Amino acid sequence: MSGPAYLKGQAILTDSVPKLKMFIPTMVRVGGDVLGLARTAIDKNRDPWEVQAEIDIHRYFLAAEFGGEVARYTDDDYKYKSEGTYWRFGADINIIPREAFGSVLYFGLRYGKSTFSEELLGTVNDPVWGDLEIESYNDMAVAEWYEIVTGMKAKVWKNLYMGYALRVKASLKIENSAELEIEPFQIPGYGLGTQDFFFGINYYIAWRFQFQKKYMVPKKP
Repeated sequence: MSGPAYLKGQAILTDSVPKLKMFIPTMVRVGGDVLGLARTAIDKNRDPWEVQAEIDIHRYFLAAEFGGEVARYTDDDYKYKSEGTYWRFGADINIIPREAFGSVLYFGLRYGKSTFSEELLGTVNDPVWGDLEIESYNDMAVAEWYEIVTGMKAKVWKNLYMGYALRVKASLKIENSAELEIEPFQIPGYGLGTQDFFFGINYYIAWRFQFQKKYMVPKKP
């Protein structure tokens, strides 16, 4: 099959390019989560951050995310702190691969893993011994989980993109849970360790580094 080639935004549409050439990566997009930065500014209890990178393979993306969080909760009877980092890795499929400006509407899967430490300091009242001080620590606990992700990224100016990601997190597993002093409560990258399912949202600002044009087969009429 052969035919003319013409430029459409970020892609060259042609039916004569070898199929293998369409799977050669053409760009890397790197960004950060601005919702995490906003939370750090307005919520004194949590300091999350996250960066993301993705590379295209035809209408698919390989995505990697790395972040961290410090969470603090204080009451009259206790002080709790969780601190650690996490990463996620997975793949997305772009539902609109021929979009003229390179915008993306995607659906994907992730595997996530977090390494974190926790400390709980507090006071409990015993009817016999009175007030007792407690100190419990989880040192370098490890959690893993899976995610279903959907979202979009839209071009707003030159190679600048903005968009969101909605996440459903499930299948949480705590490694060596029997050896931990307390049940993990706030897990960086996941959320509340007491919940089997957890929902998350990110809003990214990203920059696209394009190193060659993308070849795509035109949509059949």
